[in-house]
Parts: sequence; C-alpha cells; structure tokens
Amino acid sequence: MNNTLRDGLRIMDYLAYADRPMSLTEISEALELGKSKTHRLLQTLIQANYAFQSESSKYMASIKLWKLGSAMLRHATLRSMAEAEMQSLMEQTGESVHLSVLEDMEIVYLHKIDSDNPVRAYSQIGGRMPAFQVATGKAMLAFKSDSALKELYKASIAKGFALQKSEEQCLNEMKEIRQSRVATNRGEFRADVYGVAAPIFDRIGNAIAAIGVSGPAHRFSADRLDFFASQVKRSSEFIADKLFGQPRNSPWP
Repeated sequence: MNNTLRDGLRIMDYLAYADRPMSLTEISEALELGKSKTHRLLQTLIQANYAFQSESSKYMASIKLWKLGSAMLRHATLRSMAEAEMQSLMEQTGESVHLSVLEDMEIVYLHKIDSDNPVRAYSQIGGRMPAFQVATGKAMLAFKSDSALKELYKASIAKGFALQKSEEQCLNEMKEIRQSRVATNRGEFRADVYGVAAPIFDRIGNAIAAIGVSGPAHRFSADRLDFFASQVKRSSEFIADKLFGQPRNSPWP
C-alpha cells in the first residue's frame, strides 16, 4: 500500500475513534508520525471534508465518515434483502440479474446472480458502468430532474463515455421510463447485450437502486422484453415492500 495513503487512513481511523478533539501533537505521537507529515495529511483530509479543525485548533473526524458508514450499511441491507428475490427473478427469466446503485453518471453493481448462460466478462460485483448506457442506470436516472440529467449527460460526455443518443433523445427516453417504470438497454454498451430493469423506490419516492436482467441480444425478442419488464417490476416492488413497506411507486405524477 502507498505509505502516504496508509498514513492518511490511519489518521482517519484514529480520529473516528477519538472521544474528543485531538491536537496535532497528540495525533503525531499516537501514530508515531512526524508533526510536519501529520499536519500535511490533516490538511488534505480537511480539504476532502473527512476532518475539520475546531476553534481550539484541534482536529475531529467530520460527519462525512458517518455518512460513508451509513451508506455501506444501507447497501449491505439492500443486498441481503434483495438476494432471495434476485434468485427468484433469475429462475423466472433464465437471465442474469443485477442489483445496482447510482453514483453520479455511473452505476455500481452491488450484487449479481448469473444464469446458467451468463454474459461473460460483462459485469462484476463492485464494477461500474456508464449509467446512460445500461438498463439499471437508466431506471434510476429517469427520476432525476431534467436539469440534473443535462448536467450528468455533459459529465458523461466529458468522461469519454461513447453515448449513442443525443441529450434530447436521452431526456425523451427518461420521460418514457418515468411513465412505464421500466428501462431497456438495446445493445448500447455492448452491441450483443440487452437488458431490462426497474427502479426500487424508498418511502418518499426516491429511486435508491434498480434491479434488472441482462443477456445476449438474441434472447431479448419483443415478446420476451414485455415478459422481462413485468418480472423486473414485480421484483422491484417486492424488494421495496420488504425494505420500506409499500413505498410510493414513484415521485412523478
């Protein structure tokens, strides 16, 4: 591990467990780091909002660490609550199933269950994909405002994602997804891979995750797409009910 990164993480860990604000001297002596290096690392942590300095010039962990921990716990709960339904969805459809969350213009795969004929080298747990190009990503993006979508579209282009649709086409597609609560990817990331997904809403209508199926394009005919759509919607509603108890279907009229 990079020594600077390791020492920065040690300081974060120390501050997170400290029962009071700590001085520069206390931190450097406890971790056996020089004051100069400790000060530089603390300034970096402050700039990244992982720590802050009190009026007495002592250091404390910021609320951001708590938020990270809460997010990880929330993701772990989501995955555990969804796993049985994901298995059921795979058995019903015969296709691989993904559970995803949205981070800016990308999705992160929290969990996946492969079918007997998985799409090789397409996805992995913890992997990322361009949200505008995969079904689970579209299912969550659709419930953002148009202004937010425009910013995310521009950010995706700036990051080098080869989006196949114009901004206007994407916005129109998002409107359709809001109405149907189903998103489809017809070979937009990989030409031979299709996908169908539905958002998972919390109690107040936020799309906190999405569940979807994906597989080779030749197995996603028009009638199969309709079947997959009904199944992913059923699964998303079932998971939402387990997590939140009959949440709103969506925040959109």
